Amino acid sequence: MTGGLSLIDPVLLGKALGDKTWWRWLENLHMPWGKLWRVKYVPNHSSRDLMRLTRNINGSTIWNQAWKNKKNI
Repeated sequence: MTGGLSLIDPVLLGKALGDKTWWRWLENLHMPWGKLWRVKYVPNHSSRDLMRLTRNINGSTIWNQAWKNKKNI
């Protein structure tokens, strides 16, 4: 929170939403959007290895935000 107007810090909000998106993807690999991300960005990795991915994989804006903030999980 910032100031007396109770405005939410946009940088902090972006990080939180990135964290949440990454976690939701790991929990929903069976959903259509989860399958799409898996095939598009990490086709050669097992489900067990997704949490430990270290190489940077550039993709869509949403993927990049989730990837950038996955370390906060």
